[in-house]
Amino acid sequence: MAPIMLLVGFSQGVAPLIGYYYGAGKRERMSQAMKTSTIYGIFLGAIFLVVFYLFGTSLAGVFLHDESFIHQAGYFIRILGLSAPMLGIINMITSYFQALGAAVKSLLITIMWNAILFIPAVMVLNSLWQLNGVIAAQPVVETVLAVICIGMYAKAPCSGSQKRQIKATA
Repeated sequence: MAPIMLLVGFSQGVAPLIGYYYGAGKRERMSQAMKTSTIYGIFLGAIFLVVFYLFGTSLAGVFLHDESFIHQAGYFIRILGLSAPMLGIINMITSYFQALGAAVKSLLITIMWNAILFIPAVMVLNSLWQLNGVIAAQPVVETVLAVICIGMYAKAPCSGSQKRQIKATA
């Protein structure tokens, strides 16, 4: 939960800036703020990935006392940590759409995340790898969703790629 909450807070903190640039017609500044914020979000997620990979078992030991549970939880923390960099992308693009007033796109990302992709992934991966599949569902879904979000952002009318296409045709 720590990476999720921190990255959500980070992306929500940047949303007013993106909204301001959008409203002021400063598309280039908005695109730069989005790019910089996403890079920082990915970097922050990567820090969590490294911390969870190196100290997952130790972190589990803070809350658990049974040695077998500690090792199993440490293993799960390392798997779940794989999705932390993807959260930087997903949360920033969700906040981007919120800042632009595109609530439907933001809602679509949330619905895809929690219902359309996650529930089927848990069921399919559970049938393939049992408990490991259930735990692996989160990084798998968040990787797929990050790719979808990048595609949605690239097709957004105010994204940097669209602006470059407009300049190229002018």
